Amino acid sequence: MHELGFSHMEQIRTEFPDAIGMRRLQDGRLQRVRIEFEYENKNFERHCHDPSACDVIRKFAIEQFFKQL
Repeated sequence: MHELGFSHMEQIRTEFPDAIGMRRLQDGRLQRVRIEFEYENKNFERHCHDPSACDVIRKFAIEQFFKQL
């Protein structure tokens, strides 16, 4: 998960947003973030997601993501 910029994931789920994760801030505190994973950038708009309902939109190849788990 560190490669994706998150210290750890609290939830991976099927509804929007796809995950709840934690990232470490510069002062050392952890911040909870709502993450939407998309295979293609255009899918975020195509799926009619509300940008205010997530903190991070991350494009990825699903095969790479599951290799990290």
